[in-house]
Amino acid sequence: MKLLLTGATGNVGRATLAALLVRPTPHLTVVAGVRELMKEAKEAPRIQQRVFDFEAPATWAAALSGIDTVFLLRPPQLADVTGTFAPLVAAMVAAGVGHVVLLSVQGAENNAIIPHRRIEKLLLASGLGWTFLRPSYFMQNLTTTLRVGLETHHRIRLPAGQTPFRWIDVADIGRVAAVVLRDPAAHTGQAYDLTGDELTDFGTVCQLISRLTGVPVRYEPIGPLRFLWEQHRAHQPLMYGLVLVMLHWLPRFFAPPPAADTVRRLTGQPPGTLAAFIEREVAPLLRRPQTP
Repeated sequence: MKLLLTGATGNVGRATLAALLVRPTPHLTVVAGVRELMKEAKEAPRIQQRVFDFEAPATWAAALSGIDTVFLLRPPQLADVTGTFAPLVAAMVAAGVGHVVLLSVQGAENNAIIPHRRIEKLLLASGLGWTFLRPSYFMQNLTTTLRVGLETHHRIRLPAGQTPFRWIDVADIGRVAAVVLRDPAAHTGQAYDLTGDELTDFGTVCQLISRLTGVPVRYEPIGPLRFLWEQHRAHQPLMYGLVLVMLHWLPRFFAPPPAADTVRRLTGQPPGTLAAFIEREVAPLLRRPQTP
């Protein structure tokens, strides 16, 4: 069986590769879809590489040739479902792909306007085998999306109010994805919510960061329009800012997301904690000397 892992250099892609390589599967060939071939990839030669670019349809046919399963990881900045993902799904069908594992988002089934749900619907109508992974809020957002404010200003500014979020470590997503990708047929037609055990708002998270690192970090809740204006001033694309607003502001109008036991059930291990993640990945950012 041959697997194409899109987004192989992103957070979830790297975590999934790491989980797959921990326990190699003889019948599974992993192909990393990358925009540019990496000459000195640490994982080589245990994985293959093919050029794959969501925004370059000319790369799709060669990347999909002979592929049985695709792990579809949507880049956050790409929200044009009709222009990008509809033709991509059609290309998968034409290439003879049998199964698509989609990284979606918790609650997608109840939110028709987000790209994740619209891609889910494309796959449901495609005739392809499918599995949806619907994770909750990434702990890694602290070290990616929110990194500049956290590292440089020791603050988090978001239109999230006091809304609690259900947090998950991307390492746990990768471990679950590896289980599914090793035997996708066993998970056909399943939509798995992936969460940790903690339901925590950003103010509490900042208090936890401050306590564990010794660096005072504050949370500054702001309105969605102010947030979009600040994103514009930081030269971020409008669509990216809107996606962040949907991710952080819309949950204020819904009940807190439930916890799921998927990580324990599929991997046999408990999900990681915020404290462990902060010690591992946030503390080094805050404790290192700042460049003048």
